[in-house]
Amino acid sequence: MQDISEIYDTELIVCGWISASLILLTSSLLFYHMTRVKSLEMNSIIASFFAVSLILLSVFMSATAIYNYKVRIDKLNTENTELLKKEKSISKNIVIMGSILSFVEVCIAITIFSGVIKTYC
Repeated sequence: MQDISEIYDTELIVCGWISASLILLTSSLLFYHMTRVKSLEMNSIIASFFAVSLILLSVFMSATAIYNYKVRIDKLNTENTELLKKEKSISKNIVIMGSILSFVEVCIAITIFSGVIKTYC
């Protein structure tokens, strides 16, 4: 039978990477907000470039974590035990939620970028 710690280690790794991705997203939004309210002096175009770059890095981190998580879960022993069936369904939820998170991050980046374009065009 598959060692259950291998499943939980895989989940801990993906949760850690997604947490780091959310911290990066939060930092980029805080940075962008600070430049918009002028508590940090910077050209809006440059600020939006930095914020969007950080968000895209966050998306890349999330996507990489989700992909690696999916690969690790698929490599697990496929014995038909109830525990592994349950873990496979949980892994689908993690992949779906991580994908939704990446989609939302991309939408935020598009919103920031389009706001700057509307301002200067």
